[in-house]
Amino acid sequence: MPETLPRYAFGPFLLNPAERHLLRDGRPVALPPKALDVLAILTARAGHLVAKDDLLEAAWPGVVVEENALSVAVSRLRTALGEAGRGYVETVPGHGYRFVAPVTVLSAAETDEPYPLAGDSMASGPSVEDVVPTLSGDGVGRLAPTQKPPARTVPLDDGPARGNRSAWRIELFSGVGLIVLLVLVVLASRGNRADETPTVATHDPPAEALLAYRRGHALWESRRGETMIEALAQFNRATALDSAFAAAYVGEAQVYALGYRTGPAAEAAIARALTLDSTLAEAWATRGFVRAFQYWDWAGAEAAIARAAALDPDDVTTLQWLASLRMVQRKLPEAEAALRRALTRAPDYAALHADLCEVLYYRRAYEEAGAACDRALALDPAQPMALQHRYWIRLAMPEGRVEAAHLLAGGGRADFDAFRRARLHARTGARDSTLAYVEQAVAERMFVAPFLNPDPLFDFVRGDPRWVAAMRRMGLE
Repeated sequence: MPETLPRYAFGPFLLNPAERHLLRDGRPVALPPKALDVLAILTARAGHLVAKDDLLEAAWPGVVVEENALSVAVSRLRTALGEAGRGYVETVPGHGYRFVAPVTVLSAAETDEPYPLAGDSMASGPSVEDVVPTLSGDGVGRLAPTQKPPARTVPLDDGPARGNRSAWRIELFSGVGLIVLLVLVVLASRGNRADETPTVATHDPPAEALLAYRRGHALWESRRGETMIEALAQFNRATALDSAFAAAYVGEAQVYALGYRTGPAAEAAIARALTLDSTLAEAWATRGFVRAFQYWDWAGAEAAIARAAALDPDDVTTLQWLASLRMVQRKLPEAEAALRRALTRAPDYAALHADLCEVLYYRRAYEEAGAACDRALALDPAQPMALQHRYWIRLAMPEGRVEAAHLLAGGGRADFDAFRRARLHARTGARDSTLAYVEQAVAERMFVAPFLNPDPLFDFVRGDPRWVAAMRRMGLE
């Protein structure tokens, strides 16, 4: 049983493989899922050499990945462990890795600590898609529940780092967990019929629950990975204090949606919200977002967002998720109009300015896009998506081609995923490798894969049958 698995203490760290979290001095540390798997394997065999093949087989069971995936996972592990990381994991060139720090094996009873709900830092780097996945049980959850992970054995020209994207799996629940999941699916199906018997929340949440909700919402709006666990904790607290607090369930769903949880987790929270208040536009809009980017169910997304807009055409969340939908459909004027309308309601919402920056980038209005990102960063200097978009605007400039080539040649980060590699190869004009990584991003059902569609970097391959096939696979024309 998972709850009987031992924990491993080393230095200031405590690793709990069963709960899939790493603590440093009692505070959670962000660790990509495969890096956590590697750490668990190494600590269980501390002091002994673990061959590369054994690590690959154990951490990526049944999946063919390149050896580079392992080196990426170890690199991220060392980053998470801090500057002293290399004092924990020893590389044995040509053979494998050894965990060299003293490890104390603790029983479950010795470390029966509650899972901490807040942390100092989840991960480094500016990208939400890099850091938020630590919220989910296995950190990936990007496949719809009925889909199986695709086999990927196609060699690519510069050894893509597949470690953080390669082995998708849906966690199996046993016993009570399975029953709970079935109940949640039933609730979700009932939520689809909420318009048949409208319900409206008629009570006021207690002050403590309302305060927790407001804190959670403010943290979620920042979109920063290091705040997402705390945002979820605050929404959880709000619903624990008031089980009829519909908006707090929507908050939970929004964190799940951006945290790449599989659809049922977000759908169940939305269904609960709609059972309590079927007139809540934000809940319908969030359902539309989940349908779009978790399932690529564009018709379902349209219907849910249309319902939200009918309930409240000026709801900021509805306008923002409508803009995201229109972006990937390449209906860029509509996306821009939705965001500008949202900004009349929430002019100080940094994430809206970051999204406006994104759509203006897609429209090749680079100067305006940069100004929108600057406004986002003036409101929140650490706004992650504004930092990301600023980066791609810079690469879109004439000198960006050289920078992209430099990064791909190993002069920069070596752990770019298929989505980023597709964009970098596109910037260099390399058709075959660009399309190979586009196909890989789509095959992996990456959350951000639909956003390849509007990116002007790919204009030179839009007529290629491989590009057309990849877009059609996502349901995008």
